Amino acid sequence: MIIAAGAVTVIGAFLPFWEVPLVGTTNAWGRLLFPIATLMPVFGLVMAVQVAAARFGNVQFPDRVLSFTWPQVHVALGSFAALLAVCYLVSDKGIMSFGIGYWIVLLGCLGLVTGAVMLEREPANR
Repeated sequence: MIIAAGAVTVIGAFLPFWEVPLVGTTNAWGRLLFPIATLMPVFGLVMAVQVAAARFGNVQFPDRVLSFTWPQVHVALGSFAALLAVCYLVSDKGIMSFGIGYWIVLLGCLGLVTGAVMLEREPANR
């Protein structure tokens, strides 16, 4: 689930994130949103690459990163990405509106936190 959600957030980040009347659109990498909105797809990409490398590439990562287990790191990154997406949802947008990219990134971030919690609760990680 983390791999799919990470891919969704990265793809959504290239689609229109904000739509501004008479000006146009900008994606998550655009000048109006960089660097805050870019953290969501970057966290998704980091999580997806780590899971894919560990599961399919047989890459051996250290058991702990700064005293945190990998499932704990995933929960932290996924939760922060989802929190950022929800904060964009409730913030004052003025004349701007969300584009399809935002909604895709929001769904991807919710998938990241869901997958991270599922990973944390796997019997092998206890």
